[in-house]
Amino acid sequence: MKQKILEKKPQIFEYSIIVNNQISFYNIFILILANDQMLINFRNVNKQKKIEFELAEEKNTLKNIIELNPYAIEIKDAEGRHVSANKAFIDMFKSVAPPEYSIFTDPHLKKRGLIDKILKLKEGKVVKMGEHWYDVSDSAREAGLNLEDYPSSPICHKAVAFPIFDSEGKIKNYVFMHEDITDRRLAEKKLRESEERFRSLVETTSDWIWEVDANNVFTYSSPNIRDLLGYEPEEIIGKSPLELMPLNEAKRVENLFQSILESDKSFKIFENTNFHKDGSLVVVETSGVPIFDDKGNPLGYRGINRDITNRKNSEQKLKESEEMYRNLFNSTPYAIWLVDLRGNILDCNETMNNFMSVFKHTDLIGKPFRDVLKMFLREGDPRFENLEKVLKERFKILLKQGYLKPIEFEISRGDGKTFWITLESSFVNIGKERRIQTFIKDITERKLAEIELEKLRKALEVRIKERTIKLEDSENKYRMAYNRAKCFKGLFTHDISNMFQTISNSLELCSPLLEDGIKPDEFLEYFDLIEQQINRGKKLINNIRNLSEMEESEMRLVPTEIFENLQNAIRFTLANFPKREIKTKIEPNDEVIYVLANELLLDVFENIFMNSIIYNKNEKIQIEVLISEFIENGTKFVRMEFKDNGIGIEDNKKDKIFQEITQQIKLSKRMGLGLSMVAKLIDLCDGKIWVEDRIKGDFSKGSNFIIQIPAAF
Repeated sequence: MKQKILEKKPQIFEYSIIVNNQISFYNIFILILANDQMLINFRNVNKQKKIEFELAEEKNTLKNIIELNPYAIEIKDAEGRHVSANKAFIDMFKSVAPPEYSIFTDPHLKKRGLIDKILKLKEGKVVKMGEHWYDVSDSAREAGLNLEDYPSSPICHKAVAFPIFDSEGKIKNYVFMHEDITDRRLAEKKLRESEERFRSLVETTSDWIWEVDANNVFTYSSPNIRDLLGYEPEEIIGKSPLELMPLNEAKRVENLFQSILESDKSFKIFENTNFHKDGSLVVVETSGVPIFDDKGNPLGYRGINRDITNRKNSEQKLKESEEMYRNLFNSTPYAIWLVDLRGNILDCNETMNNFMSVFKHTDLIGKPFRDVLKMFLREGDPRFENLEKVLKERFKILLKQGYLKPIEFEISRGDGKTFWITLESSFVNIGKERRIQTFIKDITERKLAEIELEKLRKALEVRIKERTIKLEDSENKYRMAYNRAKCFKGLFTHDISNMFQTISNSLELCSPLLEDGIKPDEFLEYFDLIEQQINRGKKLINNIRNLSEMEESEMRLVPTEIFENLQNAIRFTLANFPKREIKTKIEPNDEVIYVLANELLLDVFENIFMNSIIYNKNEKIQIEVLISEFIENGTKFVRMEFKDNGIGIEDNKKDKIFQEITQQIKLSKRMGLGLSMVAKLIDLCDGKIWVEDRIKGDFSKGSNFIIQIPAAF
């Protein structure tokens, strides 16, 4: 201050003075006169300072309002150039326009059709520019900036602009306010997508979606009610769900639902019956959840109905089927047990009560079958030990081969009454579980009759044994001869005729050779053919006898060793073809294997060996027999493959060679009677036979006859 005063120029200083504990502001005017005197003037400026303070406070408040405003605010001058912007604007747009940029000449706004709106600002009007999407990366790309510094971040904003006038009414500035509505629009988009998904779900699902109000009246129905009940959605609006039900069903549902509706609780899978529009009944499963307003007041229910009519009908049919099965199960004259693989009885029918005097059939369920057997035998009965031993052995056989032939034995119940029964068992699959079903038949009357008849038979046997035997032998021989002649007359005549025709043709071919002076050695082939046909005729006679036995009676299958039969068949075949070079091989050849068959197994092998030689044009005939064992569906099988290097069998004839005799005769060229007999015998043994190419895909390289027969052990 002193320095300024010494300058001898008029000076004005501002001072604040505390007077009566209040601050007062003064302007001090100091002027140095010519005689070095000072003129000092004090003027109180409290009012002026108050106005300045208030203006500064208002300016600061306005600045805070702009800076802290959630809206992005930009102030431009009268030429449309950037002046200032708040933080929200920088956060939204990441930058501000350069000084030379004017919004009134923006080519992008002109391109988007907004420039005409913005020009209305110059007319002093407020301009609403609507909603627009903006991405800073687009602006950076247009400006040639590094896009890595401006990653894509699309925003949706709604803008409004208005002018600010000075004291003379001229436009001083323009204010642009931008509201970021990105979250709102994205939320609305998600809501629309959600609504669309819900609508698609509602319209495509086979279930019916509905809503009822607090009075249990429909306020919404999805279109699927058309398929479910035949109504249009608008037809049921304003109706109660109870109106769609039969009267008794409506009363039942109303009583059950009253407490649920009062408690505002959700419910699941409630079965009820509704009327279809055509009058038929539809069974549905209903689930629902309560609907509340913002204050938690119940508004009604929203739920879903699913058509379960077909399922209920299936359940009813299953129930009826189970009842029918149970009735059949209990009414059959056989007592039936269902046993697990540990020997525990899982179920048995009411017929079992006929064999018990103290217990009921339900008392057996859950007990081991051995304990049940004890219930039918007196204490100390020696038969039990033998019977249990027999049953143990039979159980092992059952596990091995899957079934047991009936066994007869005598049992006693609690009141001393005895029964003769047959017990037969086999495996049965129930679902994924394997069980044993046992059938028990009361044969007491038959057994007593057999015992009585046996006594009579023995009494008569002594007197008429010799005469009866003679008569029976004579009658059996006559019947067998008659039946064979009747059944195979045509077949035998046909095959023998073919053989004679072949012999005749061979002789006719030999005549011109002799006339031409051909050496005898050159037509010995035809004599070999004649000899083969004669041997074949002998074999045919034997085959017809065997086939006749198969047609006339059921042959009993017994354990039959295969290697001995194979060796015998080979010896027979070699004897019939002494001039052919034949090499046979059996692998393995050092085991003993039994199958369920009989003495005709030898005929099977002979037929296959004979065919392998007859239909073989090679100088060296090779026959290889491969033997293996395998298990299929719990049953052990023996597999025998007969591989030869003969002429082979075309694919279209592979099945025909095993056809019935009446069909096989029609074939111009067939493998003879033998393969028909072979196929029939193998079938009676529960086996299979088929033929394949020895070399897959080339039948001319020989055949592979494959036989599969159940093993005996």
